[in-house]
Amino acid sequence: ATTAAPAATKPVEPAYPLKVDRIVMRDGAMLFADLTLTPQFATGIQSLNGEIRGISTDSKSRAKVDLKGRVDQYGKADINGVINPVSSDLYTDIKMDFDNLELTTLTPYSAKFAGYRIDKGKLSMDLNYKIENRQLNAKNKVVFNQLTLGEKVDSPDSVGLPLKLAVAILKDKNGVIDIDLPVTGSLDDPKFRVMPIVWKAFLNLLTKAATAPFTLIANMVGGGDNLDSLVFPTGTTALAPAESEKLDKLAKALADRPALGVEVRGAFDPAADALAIRTAKFDEVYLKRLGDSGKPLKVLEAMYKEKLGSEALAQQRTLSLKPATAAATSKEQLQLAEDNYVKVLRNELIARETVLEGDLRQLALQRASAVRSQLVDVAKVEESRVFVLEPVTVQATDGNIVMKVSLNAP
Repeated sequence: ATTAAPAATKPVEPAYPLKVDRIVMRDGAMLFADLTLTPQFATGIQSLNGEIRGISTDSKSRAKVDLKGRVDQYGKADINGVINPVSSDLYTDIKMDFDNLELTTLTPYSAKFAGYRIDKGKLSMDLNYKIENRQLNAKNKVVFNQLTLGEKVDSPDSVGLPLKLAVAILKDKNGVIDIDLPVTGSLDDPKFRVMPIVWKAFLNLLTKAATAPFTLIANMVGGGDNLDSLVFPTGTTALAPAESEKLDKLAKALADRPALGVEVRGAFDPAADALAIRTAKFDEVYLKRLGDSGKPLKVLEAMYKEKLGSEALAQQRTLSLKPATAAATSKEQLQLAEDNYVKVLRNELIARETVLEGDLRQLALQRASAVRSQLVDVAKVEESRVFVLEPVTVQATDGNIVMKVSLNAP
């Protein structure tokens, strides 16, 4: 048996075909409201002038829109493009430009999704919305000018992150945040709402800035890994060239973001740094005396005798004897294992050097001071933006101390 092919489905024709040649608007008004928010958000366009040409129920027709209006007292709106709002096949390709809007009107969104009211700022938007086959593809170029977050409010939908820091990272030196926020979705999805999606996309960017600020900073200044981590070999306080380069990149980002400050926290490893300091103290004396005599073993033995006495030196020398041959057993047939003997003397002398807790704290502060100096004196970051914090203890890795810097928004 064979199955007949289904008949082709014809487009549903409107019961009453309609065509409107031209709609002229003079001093009109439009209202946009989002009833999904509590409190609800609404704003309007006044003094709306322009025209819409060619509205038709014909699915292939495209009506041309050209409207201009005012938002609030000083904001501007410019709407143009093509639409087909009354046919069975909804189509929209519309461009909407909004300029100089007061950001405080968007406080219902910021309170819900960010957990902050908006205290100040202007908003400009360049929006392009295309709807075809009931699918929305929107491009939202959004410019926030002097965005300032105000009072913190409780909201179960807020991200709960340091968003004031994120805003400070995203602002350029003129106080402007310029971002692109694309939106896609199906009009048949009952949960699909454009403005909440735009805000959530913006909050995703803020979240990235708040949780991974140095990744964002690195992208802004042309790359660079671990800008927040500075490496010092144990016992040292000088910046290596690679670490200075990191700070120069950080300073470049700070120059374009004047609302940001830097916190520098010195660090030390109580064991590894103490050993490095003891070794440095020993080497300072040892190398000076070696330069005078040129005989390493004699210098070590003299220093050992001065520190621990002749008897201790004789005992250590005896412990470092080994058989001259495999068959030898008498003392006369023993010889000094010089390499091991030198190592033991050296290690014992290093261990006898004194390192106080204050020395380690001072070492950490000197590291922090080297970082501040690079930022302030070399890279010309304002001194008032760089803060040195109380040192912390860390664990050395491969003979290195990793010291962290962080960003703040005072």
